[in-house]
This record gives sequence, structure tokens and C-alpha cells, in this order.
Amino acid sequence: VIIISKYPILTSTGFFPETSIYFSRQAETSIKLSEKKTIDVVGLYVPSRDRSERKILRKKNYIDEMERYIRESSKTNRIILGDLNILEREHVPHYSTFYEWEYHFYDVFMEAGYVDAFQYVHPAVQEYSWVGRTQNGYRYDYCFVSPDLRENISECQYIHETRMMRITDHSAIVIEIAV
Repeated sequence: VIIISKYPILTSTGFFPETSIYFSRQAETSIKLSEKKTIDVVGLYVPSRDRSERKILRKKNYIDEMERYIRESSKTNRIILGDLNILEREHVPHYSTFYEWEYHFYDVFMEAGYVDAFQYVHPAVQEYSWVGRTQNGYRYDYCFVSPDLRENISECQYIHETRMMRITDHSAIVIEIAV
């Protein structure tokens, strides 16, 4: 996980201890936007999986820990974003290869009051941030905003050049927040 900001980063912490296999898959920074406004930005990189029990458990355990983190931590002045390797239930097309607990992880954000920033700005647009070898599209990358920042969202979009130029296999997600 990498978080880049043009504003000063005040602190940077992580949820997982350095000895955890998940240590590099979550980072939280506190960013000073102005004299009076600070926000927390949390970057997540949820493990991908195949059908092997080891990888299924690795992903499920990570999601369980992040669900607890989301439910128990502050829900103000916060943006949580990254490669979540999940889909929302209404994703088009619907893929039957996803488990109920993967769809549920998206629901956890909604239940906690977070706003899917891309859907908020573009409610009628189906966008994909990852495309497989068979050209099937998936929206794996998300940006969730705490309810108090909802009205500050001025834009949220995917930058597909990162994927098209093969810098990474994912499109970047960018959010603009009015200060």
C-alpha cells in the first residue's frame, strides 16, 4: 500500500504488527489539509485468492480483521481506499465465483455509514478497474468516504492509463475532496 499526498502527512501507522503476513497490506496516514482540517487516509490491499484453501483462508482472515477495524475505529474525517479484491452485490456482470463473505465486506462499509465515492459521483456508470485475460471486467478498487465528508466529494474517477500502459494491472482510483 502506498499513499501519496501533496499535503503534509502528520502520522503514518498500521493496523497489523510488523510480524503479521498482512503488515504491508494496510496503512493509515493522518494528512493536514489546512490549519483546521485533518483527514485520515487508510489504504488497503486485500489479498487475492484462487480456489486453494490456503488462499481462501488468507483472504477471509484479512477481511475479518478489517471488518473489525472498520466497525471499531473512528468513522469521521476518513477515506478508506485501495484494491479490495471484492465486488458489490449489484456488480454487472454478476460473477458466481465470489463467496458471500466477499460481497458482505462491501456491505460492511455501507452499514458503517461510508459512501462509495465513485458511485456517489457517477451513480449510473458501471466502471471496471481490473480486466482479466478473458476481457471480463471487475471493479476491485474502491474509495469509501466517511459520512461527514460526503458533501466534500467533488470528483472520483478511475485512471485507466495505469492499466493500459501496463504500469500495473489495475486502474488507479483518484478522489478529489473540497477542503
